Amino acid sequence: MNLHGTTILCIRDQNSAIMIGDGQVTLGNSAIKNTAQKLVKATSYSGECIIGIAGATSIGIKMRNMLVKILENTTLSRACEKVAKQFNPGEPLHGGQAMLIVTNIDQIFILTGQGDILIPEDNAFAIGSGGNEARAATLASLNVCKTYNLIPDISSIARISMRYVAEICIYTNSNFQEILITKNSSLKN
Repeated sequence: MNLHGTTILCIRDQNSAIMIGDGQVTLGNSAIKNTAQKLVKATSYSGECIIGIAGATSIGIKMRNMLVKILENTTLSRACEKVAKQFNPGEPLHGGQAMLIVTNIDQIFILTGQGDILIPEDNAFAIGSGGNEARAATLASLNVCKTYNLIPDISSIARISMRYVAEICIYTNSNFQEILITKNSSLKN
């Protein structure tokens, strides 16, 4: 999948999750918007989650809206499964290069417009044109913290990693939107 136009990074620790994304929207070789909002906080049956969009915007928005609606009545993992089933290749809603990254305190899910669900093994993952760079910078920072017995500040790590990506990826800018959820805020009353 050759995605251009955004970078969305997600990091989790034992008590919180953060998602950060840039604001650039690209059409061909031109940046046409610099302040797009690509992240949304939603509430599932089991607590808060964050959803980020990369790739084909209209399909990504359809996927996100479908996920938000399904989340009202079920868990995050079941909602992701239901959305993925709607976007299988050959189906009318086939989404091509759209991707969602979704997290709660416990897991990160990647949904593709081709009906795939991926659950990364690490507590950090990124999607979009600068996704590999963002993930590499984040994992390096987390490994330094682990090596020197430091408690990682995932908010700072997310911002620093995205700043590096914005400097090297022409499809990512430095107008960041970020959403943080914590274990206490994620508990549903």
